This record gives sequence, C-alpha cells and structure tokens, in this order.
Amino acid sequence: MQRKNAVRVSGSMVDAVNAATRSRLSTEGRALAATIARVMKQTDQCLTASHAIKEIGDIENWMKKTMEFDCKSITASIKNIHQD
Repeated sequence: MQRKNAVRVSGSMVDAVNAATRSRLSTEGRALAATIARVMKQTDQCLTASHAIKEIGDIENWMKKTMEFDCKSITASIKNIHQD
C-alpha cells in the first residue's frame, strides 16, 4: 500500500514538474519568437537605410561627374572664345 502511494505521489510530482516545464518552455518560446520578430524588423530597417545611403552616394557621384563635365565644357568654351 505504501509503495502504491509512493508511486502515485512520485508520478504526481513528475507530472507537476513536466507541466511547469512545458509552461516555462512555452513562455520562453513566445518570448524568443517576439525577439526574433523584433530583430527581423530592425534588420529590415537597417537594410533599407543602407540602400538609401547607397543611393545618396550614387546621386552625389552622378552630381560630381555632371559638374565636372559642365566645368570642362565651360572652360573649353571660354578658351575657344579667347582664341578667336
């Protein structure tokens, strides 16, 4: 009889520990999923910002080349005028 009671109590204790463990794992799993979602959102924002910065650099390079070309054209025109 005592052995049956001990087995029953032991089984109840194992069940309680398992239930607590499942609950804790479930809670930690939800927290992990939320953290992953937040990191993914931040990564997307960083990639978007990085792309925008690259585009700004591309525009700056284009403007620099355009201004260089314009200055060379103006310089060539002024030289032609003075040569005449």
